[in-house]
Amino acid sequence: MPQQLPLHQGCSYADLICRAVQRWPERTALVDGDGPVSYRDLAIRISRMVAAFAAAGLKRGDALAQISSNRIDAFVVSSAALMAGVRYTPLHPLGSLEDQSFILEDAAITALVADVPAFAGRGRDLAAAGAGLEHVFTLGSADFGSDILALAEAQQAAPLAPVAEAGDIAWLAYTGGTTGRSKGVMLPHRSMVFNALITLADWQWPRDIRLLTATPITHAAGAMIVPVMLRGGTTVMLPGFEPEGFLAALAEHRISATFLVPTMIYVLLDHPALKQTDISSLEMIIYGAAPMSPSRLVEGMEVFGPIFTQLYAQTEAPNTVT
Repeated sequence: MPQQLPLHQGCSYADLICRAVQRWPERTALVDGDGPVSYRDLAIRISRMVAAFAAAGLKRGDALAQISSNRIDAFVVSSAALMAGVRYTPLHPLGSLEDQSFILEDAAITALVADVPAFAGRGRDLAAAGAGLEHVFTLGSADFGSDILALAEAQQAAPLAPVAEAGDIAWLAYTGGTTGRSKGVMLPHRSMVFNALITLADWQWPRDIRLLTATPITHAAGAMIVPVMLRGGTTVMLPGFEPEGFLAALAEHRISATFLVPTMIYVLLDHPALKQTDISSLEMIIYGAAPMSPSRLVEGMEVFGPIFTQLYAQTEAPNTVT
C-alpha cells in the first residue's frame, strides 16, 4: 500500500513565526509602550531568548509558564519556548493565586517567567508556591529569580532553527469553560498551525492589517498575532483596556482591526471621547467570549459601520469553531 503522509507534515507553529520574520524583515511587527520592533529585530530577540533558555538549562520537553501583561517581551518568551520545543502555559493575568498555583502543579511546570514590575508580587508568590519549579525568571530586575532579559541580551543571535515537531505540545492551555478546577488542554503544534491557516483563510482581514490588542495575549488575542505576522501586519499591544488609551492608540496607529469582548464595545459606545476620535481606519472589529446585546450591536454598526465579526470558539479549538 502507498505510504500515507501525515497532516501538516513537518510544519510547527514555530516554523510559521520563522517564515513571517524572514518574509517581511523591514516591516514593523509589534508595538508596545517601549516602541516598535521590526520583523528582523524580533527574530534577533527571539534567537537570543532561545539561547538564554539553553544557557539556563532549559531543554526540549520542559514546561514553561508565564504571567505577564501585554508586552513584546512576553511574545518573545512564548515564541522562544515554541522554537526550543518547550511546552508553554500562559497564566491569565486576572487569575487568582490559588488557581495559578494549581496550574503550575497540574501542568508540571519547570520554569516560570514573571513580568516585573507589573506582576512582581504574584511572581514572587508563585515562585514560593511552585514546588516543582527548577527555574524562575523575571522580565527585568527583581529581588527574586533571574532577569531573563539581561541573560538574553548577553547571548549571540543566530538564525532561528526550530527543534519542535508538528506533534509536540505547543501550548498546554487551561480552560475556564468548566465546572470545578480549570482543565489543561493539550494543543500540539499542528493544531496551532491549523488554527492560523483557518484564521487567514476564513476571516475577512483588511488588506493592511494593524491589529490593536487590549485583551490578554495569553488568550484569544495572542492566537491572532502569528496569522497577522504571516500577512506582514503590525500588532499594537496595550497593557490593558482603558477607553481613552484605546481610542488614542486607535487613532495614532491608524488601526484597521481589533479584538474586543462585548462589554468593552459597550464602554466605547458610551464614552464621550469616541465622537472626537478618528475611527476611519477601522475595518474590522472581532468580538466574542460572551453574548452581545442585539440592540447594542445595531448601535455599534451605526457608529463603526458593518465591520463586526462574531467569533465563537473554545480552548480545544482556539478562535476557529465558527
